[in-house]
Parts: sequence; C-alpha cells; structure tokens
Amino acid sequence: MQWLMSKRYRQGAGDRIGSKSGRPNSLESSGIQVKLPKSNYMTSSGNGFSPPGRELIFKAKSPVKLYWLAQLYDVYDGKGWQLSERLKKAKTKNAALFDNHSINNYVEQEFVIEKWISSTLYCAYRPISVDSFKYVNYYDTMSCTAYNVALKTKTYPKLPYYYSITSIMYLPEKNPKKATSKLTHRKSDYWPENIRVSHYLRLPRRLISNRVRTLAKYLTKDIKSPYDKAIALRNYLRKNFKYEQYSQKTPPEKESVDFFLFEIKEGHCEYFASSLTVLARLCGLPARVATGFSPGNYNALNKCFEIHAYHAHAWTQIFIDGMGWITFDATPPGNIESVTTPFAIGKLRDPFGDEWRITPPELTKSTVKFLKDSKAAQLENAKTKYNYTMVDSMLLKLSTTTDGIKNYFKRMLGEQLEALKEKGLSKFFNGWQKFKLHLSRIWSKLKSHLSLAVFFFKNNFILLIPIMAIAFALMMEYIILRTFFNRRKKLVKCRQCFADAKENIIKDPSVTIRTCYIMTRTLLNMAGYPRRKNRELLDYGNALHKLDNELRKNAVVLFYFYTKLEYGKDKISRKEAEEALERTRMISEFLYSLIKETDEIEYLK
Repeated sequence: MQWLMSKRYRQGAGDRIGSKSGRPNSLESSGIQVKLPKSNYMTSSGNGFSPPGRELIFKAKSPVKLYWLAQLYDVYDGKGWQLSERLKKAKTKNAALFDNHSINNYVEQEFVIEKWISSTLYCAYRPISVDSFKYVNYYDTMSCTAYNVALKTKTYPKLPYYYSITSIMYLPEKNPKKATSKLTHRKSDYWPENIRVSHYLRLPRRLISNRVRTLAKYLTKDIKSPYDKAIALRNYLRKNFKYEQYSQKTPPEKESVDFFLFEIKEGHCEYFASSLTVLARLCGLPARVATGFSPGNYNALNKCFEIHAYHAHAWTQIFIDGMGWITFDATPPGNIESVTTPFAIGKLRDPFGDEWRITPPELTKSTVKFLKDSKAAQLENAKTKYNYTMVDSMLLKLSTTTDGIKNYFKRMLGEQLEALKEKGLSKFFNGWQKFKLHLSRIWSKLKSHLSLAVFFFKNNFILLIPIMAIAFALMMEYIILRTFFNRRKKLVKCRQCFADAKENIIKDPSVTIRTCYIMTRTLLNMAGYPRRKNRELLDYGNALHKLDNELRKNAVVLFYFYTKLEYGKDKISRKEAEEALERTRMISEFLYSLIKETDEIEYLK
C-alpha cells in the first residue's frame, strides 16, 4: 500500500519507496502506519515461504502478458526512491507520437477491481486513455497521467469496479541491439516525455561507492549494445543474489545498494529493483523504479489474468532506443509466482508460455506477433483515411505476405484438382470400389474361421486352459524383456549424453547444457519423479527437495542454465557448461544409487 497510494491518501508521508525497512509497510487512509498480520504484507512471495494474503485484488483481460504498473519512482537519495514533481507533471509529445504510425500501437485492457488497496488503477505501461462502461460520469472519478491512472475522489467506488484502459506500445526496430549512439530525447521517436534523458541518469555522487561504480563498469565491459548491457546487469543480479521476502534492514550509515550488493547479498524485490536501476544509470542507461504487480495467474478458461496480493512487486524500467521503456526484472524468475489454471489443461491453452521470464515481456514472440498483426489490421482499416508513408506501405505488405502466399497455393491446388478430374479421376474411384469389395470378402472369410474356433473351444474347454496359460506366460515374458531392454536403452542413452557433454565443453557449451538436461530428465523419470502436468521447470526442480535437498539445488541450477539456453539471448559460457556438467555428475550419482545401478557410477568417474 505504501508503494501504490498517492500523496493525498498519505498525509505527510510523501511519495517515497524505501529499501531501508526490513518489511514492506502498510498504511491506513490517514497515512498512519498499521501493523498487519504477516499474511497480509503486500510484497512479492515468489519464493513460496510465508506468502502474504492470497486474496484476489483484481482481474485483467489483455491480449499481451505484461507487468501491471501502479507507480514510478525516479529520484534516488541513497536510502530509497522518490516520485519527483517533474515526473508527476510530465507530459507526452502526443502530436509527434500519433503522427508516427509506423512504430506505435494500441493495447486495450479490461479490469475488474475486487479489493481496494490504493487509489491507483493498474494498467500496462503507458496508458493514454481510461474508460468505464458502467459509470456515466467516469471522467469525474478517474484521471490519466503521463504514466498511470488514479482515482480523483477520496471515497472508493462500490466493488466490483470495472474500467478499461488503452495503452500505447511500440513495435521494436529490426535490430535495436546494434544501437550504440548517444541518446537525446529530441532525436528519438521512442522517447515520448518532455523530460530530458539526463534526469534518469542522475545519482547522489557522494553516496555511490567506488566499488558499486567499478562493478557496473566491469559487468558491461566490451558490451556496446544498450540492450545487452541491461540484460548483463539483470542476469548478474538474478544469478548471484538470493531473494528473501523479509530481509535485513539497511543500517542508517549505509547506502542501500552498496549494502545489498556487497554485504547481505539477499533481499526482497525492492533491493533488486533499486540495485538494477542504480547500476543501469552508472552505465549510461536511463532507468527508474516501477511498482505494481507481476503478470499474475492466467486462467485459460476465461482468458483473464488473476492478480492476488502476493503478486505485488517492484521492478526496473530501462529505456532502450528503438524499443522504448522496457521492463527488466532483476528478481530471480523462480521467485515470481505465475501459474496457469486450470492445472489439467491450462498449460496446453496458455498462449504466452514462460518466455516473459527470460525476455522482457514487451519483446516476447507473442507480444511482438500481436503488435505486428494489430498494426497490419490498423493500417488496412485506415487505408482510405490517410495516405500511406513508405514505411506504412512496406509494413502492410510484410504483414499480408503470408496470407497472399496461402491464397496463391489454394488457387494453384484448385486448378490442379480440376486438371486431374479431366484426365481421369474417375479411374481412381473405380479402383477404390474394387478395393472395398476385396476387403469385404476377406472380412467374411475371417468371421467364418473365428466362428469355427469358438465352436471348437466350447466343446473342448479343457484345451483352452493350457493355451491361455502359455499365452499369459509369453505376454509376461514379453513385458519383462521389454522393460529390461528399455531400461538398458535409457542407461546407454545417459552414458552417451554424459560423453557428449564432456566432449563439447570447449567446442559448443550449449550442447553440453542440452545433453546434461536430457540425461537428468531421463534419470528422474527412471527414478519415478517425472515432470507432471507440464509444470514450470524451476518449480519442478524446487519440488525435488522432498527427495533430497542437494538434488534440488543441483537440479535448479541445471534447469536455470537450460532455460537460459532456450529463451535467453546470451550465449552459454564454458564456465557455465563446466558447472552444469559437475552438477549433472552429482545428480547422476544420487539417482543411480536410488535406482540401484551402482555400476554406472564408475563410468561417471
């Protein structure tokens, strides 16, 4: 509630989010702090330990899977982040924005508030209009700023509260990762604000330690692309720091980011978001802290996102020219809870997948596809309203090329079928009739033989018993042999995977990661611990603590490497491949002893 409430609801508190408090605070409408039970703390609970209240806060219907923004913070004072007056009063360059039809696109979202916890109305960044079909004078109760939407009145409307928001998103450039030029807000079409870029690069010079500055420089050494720099910083925090919902307080004499990075090395999402924002600014990347909610749980039946109290979260927005303000979440992805329901068929009907955990949600394949498809429809509908620019025409042609090819092949196939009919398609149907006649004769003979066999065994029932016994014995022997050979086949496959993993550590580390993953999954299936119901990979790894805690640790690391390989944009390093091989060896030793194949352990050595 401290993250989300605006100033008029928190008298004397100011618009501030701080990393110094060990536990996130909650506030009454008067601004007085209140003590709530542990289950009602409004913080991220992705690690699964002592989760806050599981009450439903709101539902959202959206064609893309994004984070739900409530508040932005842009000024850092060494202890926490504040919302400056400059950002409060920021305006967007609407005229230039709406003229550039080639990059902008509109995303409609519908929301239902189930529980009031703040005056902020959640949305996907960046909202440009708000509507409420249930209230005639909705404009008297809601206002839209340059970055969020909030209630005007001090009294909360009756629940459930319905509203819809139109947000604007950008189509990313073909290869924005190559952008290396220095950014100025006047030159970029992707910079909508009337705030200078330098504002999002400012830091308290005397408070940021030399070791924090050195770390930022070291992590982005030899990286030219702004996007790759942001990913490198984010991945460093994800890999080397532990998420802890109720973490240690920052001492009064310490600077929060330095204290987190070099001393406690664990904390809640505020620490991760604050650290990534500071590191990004030190690398010349415009950045700010965002608070609100993670995407939530996707209900495949009603196609809605269901956001609960434990989805409250803090993350970082980093500006990348050619992309816009992009979500970079430094919190380890396994600690951000997002499940697809119902559990039986949810994953099969989930159109979004888990790519948003690795790739920023604005850049996932499903999001970019929606933007391209929507842009093509928008241009087609507006064809008679304005003259196309060259970019618009090219975009429309690219978007409709696939449909044109499909229609061409359908037309060509139809012509070929007509030619076949003229050349004697009737011969084919005559042959088919003869084939059915022969098939019916064979079936009649087979029925007659079966009836004779039934008649014989009815009169000689005693002969049927040994025949059935022999058939049962043969069937059991077949099952035993099949099981034995399948087991041997899997063990040989594991041996080959381990050999390939060792051989490719230097030549191709990605092959090492993939073969280690295949070997681990094969052995887990043999041990009777398969991945059920298409469970999320990191959750599947954490669930192995019931079997052995060391096995869980090793499996989670290996599954993280595999997820990075499949969805990430960074290449697998040799060091990561060596660590994956060592983790696989320890996993295999444990599982081989569990399935009583101790001879295989010698091969690992």
